[in-house]
Amino acid sequence: MKTAIILSLLSLLLSMNINAQNTIEGRVTDKGTRQPLEAATVTLQQGATGNVINYTLTDSDGHFRLNASSKENMKVVVLYMGYKKVTLPASFSKPMNIELEQDAILLKEVQIRPGRVWGRQDTLKYDLTRFASSKDQNVSDVLKKLPGINVEDNGTIKYNGKEISNLYVEGMDVSGGRYNQINKNLKADAVQAAEVIEGHQSIKSLRGKTFTDDVALNLKLKPEIRSQWIYTAMAGGGYGEETLYDATLNALQLSRKKQTIYNYKANNTGRDMLSDQKKLAMGNSFDRVTDSEIPVFLSLPELTMPLSQQRLLFNETHTASANRLYRLDEDRQLRFQLGYTHDRSTQQRGSDETYYFAQDTIHTINNQDYRLRTDCLNGELNFENNTNTYYTRENLTFSGAWKDGLSSITGDEMVSQRIKNSQVEIKNYFSQLYTKERYTWGIRSYIRYSYLPSSLQLSSTVGLENLTPQNNSLSFSRRGGPVCPPDNILDRKNVLPDAFGQTHGSAPTVEKMNVSNAYTDNSLYWMRKKNGVNYQLTGGFRGELSSVKQGNRYSANRYMFYAAPRMEWEKNNFLLTASATAQWSRFPTQSYSRFYINPSLFFRYKFTPRWKMYLSGNIDKTEGALNDIYPSMYQADYRTTILNSGIVPQSTRQLYSMYLEYKNTIKEFFWTASMAYSHTRRNLITERNYTDGIFQLSSNKQNNASRNYTLNSVLSKGVYDWNLKTSLELTLSRNEGKQLNEGLIQDYRYDYLRAEPKIVWAPSSLFEAEYKAIISCGSSKIGEDTRLDPLWDVSQRLTLSFGFHDTDLRLSGEHFYNDLSKNQHLNTWLADASLVRKAGKWRFTASVMNLFNKKQYSYTLYSAVQSYTSWVKLRPREFLVSAQYQW
Repeated sequence: MKTAIILSLLSLLLSMNINAQNTIEGRVTDKGTRQPLEAATVTLQQGATGNVINYTLTDSDGHFRLNASSKENMKVVVLYMGYKKVTLPASFSKPMNIELEQDAILLKEVQIRPGRVWGRQDTLKYDLTRFASSKDQNVSDVLKKLPGINVEDNGTIKYNGKEISNLYVEGMDVSGGRYNQINKNLKADAVQAAEVIEGHQSIKSLRGKTFTDDVALNLKLKPEIRSQWIYTAMAGGGYGEETLYDATLNALQLSRKKQTIYNYKANNTGRDMLSDQKKLAMGNSFDRVTDSEIPVFLSLPELTMPLSQQRLLFNETHTASANRLYRLDEDRQLRFQLGYTHDRSTQQRGSDETYYFAQDTIHTINNQDYRLRTDCLNGELNFENNTNTYYTRENLTFSGAWKDGLSSITGDEMVSQRIKNSQVEIKNYFSQLYTKERYTWGIRSYIRYSYLPSSLQLSSTVGLENLTPQNNSLSFSRRGGPVCPPDNILDRKNVLPDAFGQTHGSAPTVEKMNVSNAYTDNSLYWMRKKNGVNYQLTGGFRGELSSVKQGNRYSANRYMFYAAPRMEWEKNNFLLTASATAQWSRFPTQSYSRFYINPSLFFRYKFTPRWKMYLSGNIDKTEGALNDIYPSMYQADYRTTILNSGIVPQSTRQLYSMYLEYKNTIKEFFWTASMAYSHTRRNLITERNYTDGIFQLSSNKQNNASRNYTLNSVLSKGVYDWNLKTSLELTLSRNEGKQLNEGLIQDYRYDYLRAEPKIVWAPSSLFEAEYKAIISCGSSKIGEDTRLDPLWDVSQRLTLSFGFHDTDLRLSGEHFYNDLSKNQHLNTWLADASLVRKAGKWRFTASVMNLFNKKQYSYTLYSAVQSYTSWVKLRPREFLVSAQYQW
């Protein structure tokens, strides 16, 4: 019924006759130097009356765009301080090239106090020189101080709660989305301004023609920094439980013609370096393809990180990367990227888990030593030709990841699990667009091939009689008492070789599962703007060849044909988008076919330049991948087996959301609020059984549904006179659904509340303070009889920085309050200190981590029908000194 309503609205909207909007585009330059003029005022006026119809400011390349409801008797007026005023008849047929002549002017003596944040339509500009201080080491430190912008612990940048799609330096993306390579290596005082571009469209031929909700961030360097090489070398050492080392060597050149980043880092201090190789920004939405899920059967356990990585990670990491970007001319650019990471990490942890089944309660205890070795290699070649009439992009990437993880459950005995999981992948994306007046057409092609060999090895050195909870080892129990692990795991008397080459006995039996997967998505694209309405049509073919070999080979190949009409109607401050994707899917081996339509509606209204609202709704129907269909039983880890029914999983999700935004750049105030509701129906449900210490997961054909409700709000306020930034993010969510456990259906409900306040205050060059807290509470209801008490978790961090001439003292304290149960809670205090001495281009640092030498951290979490109390070993008290030279 809801699908029919959305389709009816789409049909109605396509039949509307809308008044045309006309677009004026152009570029403003200096007549003598031919250089673009940024922030020139361009107004569109009625010729007869002189009334202002529209206005804008030019961007960093001097470009501007204006909309008009009529072509009759219009003129364009350009004003720029220090230049003569220009008035020209408006040209709607081709871009206007406007040259301004310099004009000497005499100003009376005035006092001006400019703001730190200002905007023009959908572009917001921050003067970073008014936020940065001598205590900021890199660009990331300054971005954290900007109102409306949040930098997460892994480096991800969000504007008003939305992740940025691109990060540019001088309008160029040298990192290809791996922007931590810039933010963590570019010194803070090298950047003059940061621009946030809402509705960012990087493809010139699509600007002003189709809607996008992307947000981009552009960093503008100080003139004396452009084209210069910036070199940084840092070396440090220290001691804790072992000898420590920390080293960095990088070189950057970020000009408007070419950009380069060379980087090498190594440490065993727990400091995050892997995020430098992660792609955090996904690029413009037009070039994003519908990718298939890569099937993974034997997943490696992840390192547990309830605190910051530097508190918990015992590592030996080396990472190197090289990025090179050439601007061949005004429209063409070529980018190369290559990166490699070698990492050896260890972690000691344990958990006390309780599973609330319909007829029983399962209790498990395990303590583990986990070791993980990872080698990753990635490379990218990207070419773009981006003009006002056509767009070409060729992107070729390859990547390889080789992981070897060993989990040893220790005590008087050892139960060992070793999983090797590798992935070699090559991808190619090609896009070609042509634009002529009101028409745009083109082709997009995406090809991906992945090979994933994996293996699982299990072994033990003890008999069943030694496995008890008192031995601080693996144990299983029901309400009636302890239950031993099954014979098929613990009757082996051999010992597993560890992940670092040390052997403890003969090699155990190995279970191998090798997956190969090839996927392609090829489509034709057409667009026309008529009577103010943008009509789009995309049609194409998707195909996937996917198989797994576990003794015999099993395939789940599929192919899909699809067509996606789309309509956009924009008038003044109003935008309405309607689309529907019709798709036919076929799995030949499983004799499965399905035809469905996924409709969507999107509405945006700008009440004022400060207020805007979004409303959206869509229906999304999908099928499962190879690992959801594979019908043979396999062991996923030491206590889990999986058996699928062989039936193709189907899901239908309805998602409805509302978003409200307010921004006031003069008062540095930003606020968003969003509400979302989703309802998902599935044809299969996973049943969980527990027998002889093994969890057996199997898929069953039974219709079921789940629901999610989410409220989120982000508030950010800057105070100019106090050099202060405050922010608060609130999230409230509820998840409801059903689970099948030991043949019985259970309803569950999980509620979660999270508040994250932040304060950054720098009242003077002598003192800075930063405060961050995360306050969360979770509760769960399982069936009619089981209610898990609400548990509160509170983490707080306060950092104080004191400056004395060229010396800075930084003190950091953290407090953690955790409810482990209704009547038991835990308080943990952690502290660090560092002393920094700056002498010219040198920077000397002495620091001590974990001053109180706390040994471990404990916490309790809930999931759908499970609660678990876990502990993890902390890094001990450590001392580190380093010297850095930058030139």
